[in-house]
Amino acid sequence: MGSTILNVDDHEINRYIRTQVLQQAGYRVVEAATGGDAISKCASEKPSLVLLDVNLPDMHGMDVCQRIKADSSLRTFVVHVSATYVDTSHQAYGLKGGADGYLCEPVDPELLIATVGSFLRLREAEIKLQDSQERLAQAQTIAGLTFWEWDIARDRVLQSAEDNGNPKEVSFSEWLSPVHEEDREPLAQVLQEACLGEKSFSYEFRRPAQEGAWRWLATKGRVFYDAHGKPVRVIGTDMEITERKRIELALKRSNEDLSQFAFMISHDLQEPLRTITTFTELLSLKYSRALDEEAASYLSYVAEGSSRMNAMITELLAFCHIQNSDMATPEPVSLEEVLRGVLANVSTALEESGGTIAHDPLPVVLGDPAQLAEVFQNVIANALKYRKPGEAPRIHVSSRRGKNESVISISDNGVGFDPKHAEEIFGMFKRLHGREIQGSGIGLAVVKKIVARHGGRIWAESQPGQGACFTFTLPDYP
Repeated sequence: MGSTILNVDDHEINRYIRTQVLQQAGYRVVEAATGGDAISKCASEKPSLVLLDVNLPDMHGMDVCQRIKADSSLRTFVVHVSATYVDTSHQAYGLKGGADGYLCEPVDPELLIATVGSFLRLREAEIKLQDSQERLAQAQTIAGLTFWEWDIARDRVLQSAEDNGNPKEVSFSEWLSPVHEEDREPLAQVLQEACLGEKSFSYEFRRPAQEGAWRWLATKGRVFYDAHGKPVRVIGTDMEITERKRIELALKRSNEDLSQFAFMISHDLQEPLRTITTFTELLSLKYSRALDEEAASYLSYVAEGSSRMNAMITELLAFCHIQNSDMATPEPVSLEEVLRGVLANVSTALEESGGTIAHDPLPVVLGDPAQLAEVFQNVIANALKYRKPGEAPRIHVSSRRGKNESVISISDNGVGFDPKHAEEIFGMFKRLHGREIQGSGIGLAVVKKIVARHGGRIWAESQPGQGACFTFTLPDYP
């Protein structure tokens, strides 16, 4: 059975004819002969459409129409059916009073079905739109989203209410004024730059919350242009990220405290370690001839342990320095020059091992030259350190272009490692080859930290005995 239609008419014959025509078209029809009965059946039957006669015995049809329309729980489309000829002024009066259309009797059956079908399609579209708006409002509430639109020509911003109330319109300066003073100018600049051709934008800023606190919002949006390329409006969304910012701040403070603690411990360990190293060397120089073989080996173990500890402390201090210091303003860096400097640093180790290093043409990227040199230094030093016994190391540095980034790979023919350790090796103090090869297990953690600070990522691929390949990305220089 199709949609329900309420057929209201005090003339039984007219009501009967319309009912038969509508039922043959597949509609469910409910009848009413008075205004009061019509109002009652609207409440109980929830019809999709009402065919309403003007002249009813108990009240005027327009009164019935207005009372039905006034009930917001009844999303009912009303068509006003005139008893005879009704002039234009009467039709206008009816439409203003709440009717959605007119049919003038006598009504042709084909016209009646076509008109009813047309209004029901509009009714269905109205319900779908309202449902969509309700779902959008629910999603907005769940996600903590608000929407805003900046009409650039009028310099007005229309912003949705956070409590699903009516949107409010303010000037652009009024919309911007509550933003935290440290974020206000940067936010305005982001929007201005987007209007100059960036199109899309994103920014995180603070707005006032209750009791003098501040809430963090992440705004994202897009600029729209007219046919001449002139920006006409900006549409954006604001998402609540206060909790995320709170967690980020707490994590940052925790990391800073931990790094500071590690720095202090490492720094304080250097003095007693220097004492141990110095007196170990003095004992070796002064009493080497007096010591038997076993005592001499003990002294050698102490010296070796002190040297290893010193290297570990040095790298730990380097890691803490990177963790605590602000990154320098990115600048164009020629990786060719960076690699040239690193090759000079490892020339002795390269010569002793009989190894070779080849490289493809390397790009210019944005970054900190000193830190990028440390990345190459650590990875290449590892390739030389973890070489196969009796085989000269072969290292190759290659590059390729990604999307707005350069992808650098450093591969070798060394001992390699099990792929299951590909993530683990970037952790602090992670070593896969025991004590037979010297190292602190900090170098790759430093490399990962530097690459991450440059906005890149790093990963490793390997198989035991088949060498390793370390690949990282860096932002392109435009």
